[in-house]
Amino acid sequence: MPLIRFTKSNIESLRLKPGERECKYFDTSLKGFGIRLQGAASTWIVQYRLNGKTRRVTLGRVGVLSFERAKKAAKEELASAGLGIDTREEKRKARKEANKTLGPLVELYLKDYEPRVRHNTYRSTKLYLQTHWKPLHSAPVGKIDHSDVARHLAIIRDGSGDSSANHARVALSGFYAWAVEHGHTDNNPVMLIRARRRAKAQARGRTRCLSALELKEVWKACEDDNFGSIVRLLILTLQRREEIAALSWSEIDFSNKTIELPSHRTKNGYEHLLPLSDESIRILRAAPHRKDVDYLFGKSDSPFSGFSKAKKTLDQRILYSRQKLDPNANPMPHWTLHDLRRTGSTLMHDSPADGGLGTPPHVVEAILNHLSGAKGGVAGVYNKAQYLSEKREALNQWAKLVLFGGLGKPSTTSAQL
Repeated sequence: MPLIRFTKSNIESLRLKPGERECKYFDTSLKGFGIRLQGAASTWIVQYRLNGKTRRVTLGRVGVLSFERAKKAAKEELASAGLGIDTREEKRKARKEANKTLGPLVELYLKDYEPRVRHNTYRSTKLYLQTHWKPLHSAPVGKIDHSDVARHLAIIRDGSGDSSANHARVALSGFYAWAVEHGHTDNNPVMLIRARRRAKAQARGRTRCLSALELKEVWKACEDDNFGSIVRLLILTLQRREEIAALSWSEIDFSNKTIELPSHRTKNGYEHLLPLSDESIRILRAAPHRKDVDYLFGKSDSPFSGFSKAKKTLDQRILYSRQKLDPNANPMPHWTLHDLRRTGSTLMHDSPADGGLGTPPHVVEAILNHLSGAKGGVAGVYNKAQYLSEKREALNQWAKLVLFGGLGKPSTTSAQL
């Protein structure tokens, strides 16, 4: 290998000899620092031995990287080699780690996680990891630090509230525990972030019930779209948000006017047979069929999502309707979709003298799919009755109260039976 003292003039004069495809020249003033000629290209290199093996590192193109900067980079490489550091291997590892981004690893984690937990737990975790943490999916999993997580949790909290932020934190922490265990990273950036404590009133449990007037406002503010249909069905059926949002055509029996939720779709893990009022049937029949998709509501091949944004829009419509009557009207006090379930249960339990239906408690509990009272504890082992006829009568009476008892009005665009 030719040795020359590198100067600007003799570097520019270096050429391959006729018939040569490659040649390396090394500087006499810095051992291992050289130039590699290959065709019309010439690159700065540094070459050394480490652990009995020859290592060659490309520093950059001659003409792009100046002689001074190339020589400085060569000195740094040689200094690292003197300390036993293989910079080429370090760079290879860095490239490998950079390819371990959050998004693809989340998919691997979910495949491993799904068979080990209940379906609802998996579905919730999948939602938080794929949707709430999506802005970080392109980041290397080992480069995401405490500040990244804290900053994004603040965004989730502002948009969706403390509860969603806390659930998102738990989902990401579980993912990182798995990633550490499987050698994808060495640290869990969620460990030092605590859950946001709820206000004392919330910690004691939610107690909000909408008034009859408020329930009427919610019903009227619903439009004939996915979210409007879901909210009206939540009012009419008193089921949980996720149970209606992920409703499938295969779960509906139009001839018998029932919904049958399989055990993996219910909170208590028990199948739930729910009779449907005529208005519920009208809303369901009006839902458009999507080709090769079993879900009634949502986009693509997934159930409905985007509750936070849709709920804000609904609240804005309620406020607009109020201000048409009174320009100084205030927004409706804070309420959640789950409050609709509590409101319906309360009005069903209330006596007719108090504006309710006087429905027997065990029937209301059966509608809600609660394992309590006559279905709880030892009694539930022996009592397998579904109270189908009682539930149907109660829900039909409830629909009449909602539609014609001053709470709402029939859906105007739903298909007739």
